[in-house]
Amino acid sequence: MMNTNPKTEIIFANFKIDEQLSDILLVATDLYSRLDSLIDSQKYNHEEYPGKEIDELFDEVGNIMCKLGDVIGHDIALQAFDLCKNKEGGEA
Repeated sequence: MMNTNPKTEIIFANFKIDEQLSDILLVATDLYSRLDSLIDSQKYNHEEYPGKEIDELFDEVGNIMCKLGDVIGHDIALQAFDLCKNKEGGEA
């Protein structure tokens, strides 16, 4: 069994997320959910809404959400590194 370093502390921090990116992610998530509901609904007509195009749109919205998550995650990681540097007395 491996013990953790006794100097290791758990730090709780509130990271800031860019409001515009957060809003865009919420809208993309809502669009993704609505597309999913449309496809699952009884109103969905494959002749009216070509399935291939809806699937491609669904994939594109999913990719947008993933890329936004990468950008937001990168920003949060930078904030965490800055927090650690400040805690250790290094340059931020």
